[in-house]
Amino acid sequence: MVTDVIRSNHTDRLYNIIMKKIPAFLDLPELKFERFLGLDLLDITYHTKPYEFAPGWIAIHGDHGAINPQPGLTALGHARRHGKNVVCGHTHRAGQSAFTEASGGVLGRVLRGIEVGHLMDFKKAGYTKGTANWQQAFLVVYVDKKKVSPVLTYFEKDGSFIFEGKVYG
Repeated sequence: MVTDVIRSNHTDRLYNIIMKKIPAFLDLPELKFERFLGLDLLDITYHTKPYEFAPGWIAIHGDHGAINPQPGLTALGHARRHGKNVVCGHTHRAGQSAFTEASGGVLGRVLRGIEVGHLMDFKKAGYTKGTANWQQAFLVVYVDKKKVSPVLTYFEKDGSFIFEGKVYG
């Protein structure tokens, strides 16, 4: 069940076009993104700021700062900036990376950044002209109180994948 959605450059499009063409309409409640999609009727919360979905973990879109071409490093950059573990999209890349603070043999924080990949049909992304460093994948995050276990699952070129021991596709 979907309970939360985070803002993205795609969700910003409605606001941006209204701002550009008819700024007087910005005050219409029906044109607020969450109301426009009926998220309030579906009991789905729309987050415009980083969303803490588990202890020490936030979800952001990924376009809030510098984009790194290495999968996982955009998210890690956000993790270091926010001081929390980060799950992000936007880059269409799938990967994870970590940064550990330690001194004198004492382990400090361990920050993790995970980029979730994409689920699109790459052939239909004509604007890439057929080349992009993108990976098809999805992320499932298991949370048990304060323990968090993210599982990043990659697709094969034929669209199949293995999740929890079962082959799909």
